[in-house]
Amino acid sequence: MDFLLERSTLFGVEFQNWMPILVGVYVIYFVYIWMTRDRRRRTARMARTTAAAKPNGRSNDKLSEEQLQALRLLAGAGPQGVTGTLMVMHGLSSHQLFDMERDGLIAAGVESMPAAERQATEVRWFRITPAGLTALHPE
Repeated sequence: MDFLLERSTLFGVEFQNWMPILVGVYVIYFVYIWMTRDRRRRTARMARTTAAAKPNGRSNDKLSEEQLQALRLLAGAGPQGVTGTLMVMHGLSSHQLFDMERDGLIAAGVESMPAAERQATEVRWFRITPAGLTALHPE
């Protein structure tokens, strides 16, 4: 341990050997904080979104006309569901689809579809959930 208390000189500046170790620890800590800032922001945003939702999982009691139209389309599509492209063509934005999925009204999945003379393409499918059926036909 005497090594840490010895003095060294670098560029005419005298310091004890423990000082560069402390500076290295600080640098590693601040780099870690900088690299994980996006994860902390996403976690905080998800916590705010979850806190805003009501206990029944729905963020609002009234569905918009576009959401009702999307639920009707999914209810009539059968167990296969509908692609995300078709949902967007019917007037829903990706934000509305995300909100409906977050609220548990629809379920999303990604499947790989073969494409002619190319690699397989990933397609996002949406299916209605039992909660979506209940919201569509409240009885």
